Amino acid sequence: MADTEVAKRIYVGGFTMPVTEADITGRFKPFGQVSSVELPKTADGQATRGFSYVNLSIKPSQWRRCLSIYTGAKWKGGKLRVEEAKEDYMAKLKR
Repeated sequence: MADTEVAKRIYVGGFTMPVTEADITGRFKPFGQVSSVELPKTADGQATRGFSYVNLSIKPSQWRRCLSIYTGAKWKGGKLRVEEAKEDYMAKLKR
């Protein structure tokens, strides 16, 4: 099987300190082309909710490497949780 890039939406959780889209992009850029980062905010819009979604193009071998490096890793005061996310609900509605 060829190791070609595939589009993937991933869940990244476990943040305890504020993070920015640039922080997350910088973290995942070495593994593939980051196309977008969704960083949900609290209801008052003041702080992040401790998780994000990252859309990127990544090779299967790089995805396995990313999982092995970041799953359970400590970052910005928290323990990361990284996994493949479900399809975005807006994308589902468009079909």
